[in-house]
Amino acid sequence: MADVISTARRAGLKLAMITGDHPATAVAIAREIGLAATPETVVEGSGLPEDEQMLGALLDRDGIVVSRVSPEQKLRVAKALQSRGWTAAAAGTGRATRAARRRGRWR
Repeated sequence: MADVISTARRAGLKLAMITGDHPATAVAIAREIGLAATPETVVEGSGLPEDEQMLGALLDRDGIVVSRVSPEQKLRVAKALQSRGWTAAAAGTGRATRAARRRGRWR
């Protein structure tokens, strides 16, 4: 996975990880796969701003990790990133990802 992330970044892509996992688990996974999470790039779903502009500004950077998200929060994140030109793709199999796919926000 680290090779894929490295290749994507060399191609100019910004990457994010959005997960229902605990923040510590999310950080460990992000580091293991080469996303290199730091304390300033990890946000919990409960800490997401309500304002869509602020949400987009918070998330619009490479390596952002959002943990403990609900399906509704995952949809908000997808919409905020898409409004800034991101393409949202889901690789997970968790409850939040399945709900977001059903609602058509992820590829």
